[in-house]
Order: sequence, then C-alpha cells, then structure tokens
Amino acid sequence: MPVRLDNDSYLQGLIAGLMLLALAWAITTQIREQDRRFFDLVALMFIAAHACAFACYVLATQEPGQFTGLTTRTDALYFTVVTMSTVGFGDIHPVGQQAKLLVIAMIIFDLIFIAALGHAMSETLRTAREHRSHQLRKNHEQ
Repeated sequence: MPVRLDNDSYLQGLIAGLMLLALAWAITTQIREQDRRFFDLVALMFIAAHACAFACYVLATQEPGQFTGLTTRTDALYFTVVTMSTVGFGDIHPVGQQAKLLVIAMIIFDLIFIAALGHAMSETLRTAREHRSHQLRKNHEQ
C-alpha cells in the first residue's frame, strides 16, 4: 500500500510518539533489571522493530521526502530490519533531518541492545556453569 496523506496523520504521529516512549520505558526497565533473560530481549527487539517501522512509516506519511524509497508499510519494516541488523543495503535511506534523527535513534538502540544481549547471554552461560558446578560438587559429596 503506497504512502498517502490523510486526516489521521497527526493521530498517527501521536501514536508513533507514544510507541517510542513505551519503547524507551521498556529499554530502561530491561537495563535496570539484574536478571534479564535472552527471550525477553528478543521480544523487546521484535517490539522495537515494529515500533520503529511504524515511526518511519508515519514520518514518511506526514513528511513526504524524508525517506528515499520508503513507500509502503513493508518498506518501512524492511528498512528498519536492514538498519537494525547493520546490513544497510542503501536502497532506502533517510534524506530529511527528521528521518536522519529517527535513524540515529534506531542505531543507538541497536548498539545498546547488542550490548545488553551479549551481557544477558554471558550471564546465562555463567549461571548455567555455576549450576552445573554446584551439581557436580553435590554429587561428588554423596
């Protein structure tokens, strides 16, 4: 479906802004928690990708010319996944200042997410190793 302007563009912008605020809250909650789980972070990335894709789509709808090549919702999701995965094919890219700021926020989120995911994975491995070591000691004592 091509990007088109309609009467709901301000409402869509508000929804996109609220989604990004909710995403910021979810990120800070995850960072504050000591016991993060891998699947929680994967779910957060899924939500973040969709929130960012929605924000890109709304920006493309409200401010035509902010992106080159972004004309559908699928384009917005594709662009978000390509950007967050650091692949960056270049077929869709930000042109306007607002789009560039949005993409900068997406990249910063991605860097924080990758660091948090690495930390969560290392903590999971450390906990599993400690549990296994405890079980071996317990079995050895019997």
